[in-house]
Amino acid sequence: MTRPSAGSGALSPHEVANRTPVARHYREEKSKAMKFLQVNYSRAISKHDAAQAERLTAVAHEIASVPGLLWKVWVYDEDARVAGGMYLFDSEESARSFGDGPMESALQSFPGVGDITKRYFDVDDALTGITRGPIATR
Repeated sequence: MTRPSAGSGALSPHEVANRTPVARHYREEKSKAMKFLQVNYSRAISKHDAAQAERLTAVAHEIASVPGLLWKVWVYDEDARVAGGMYLFDSEESARSFGDGPMESALQSFPGVGDITKRYFDVDDALTGITRGPIATR
């Protein structure tokens, strides 16, 4: 099989496959699919610190209004002094808009927070539904 030469105007088999209705549908569905964001960070101040708890409560109300956020679960390992959040967004665009936008700088503004890591995951609606994950299947 010969590859088209550069500038020949011919499409490679990969390019042809990506232009099929099935490929377009897959890309459109993927862009609409829910996205999970996992954030972890170290924290020097206990979650029981009154000032920190008050500030986090205010932040929780702000996070609740983030566009596309379906829910957030707050997690802590007090002994290891680490914490994080598990976020479910209605789309990758919403997740990345928050995670690659204001989230990291907001976390860094807290005293004692460091080593921030984040990771994005696709959500398997079918398997999550079977195990009673708190998502609405489409």
